[in-house]
Amino acid sequence: MTFFRFASDVPYTGRHIIDEGKAYGFEPCYKCDGHGVIPYFAHNCEGRCFKSHGDRYLRFRLYDE
Repeated sequence: MTFFRFASDVPYTGRHIIDEGKAYGFEPCYKCDGHGVIPYFAHNCEGRCFKSHGDRYLRFRLYDE
């Protein structure tokens, strides 16, 4: 099955999972570079990345044709 990101005509080729019948893609977080923490902000919540919630990856919905 071919999946697409919202409003895109380029097929998604990255890692994906199916959760409750819906497809989700994963990409490393662009803010923390996939580390889950930002050392510069170690004084605030131990540097945890708020964009990825410390999980290192961003999750987004994928759609089929």
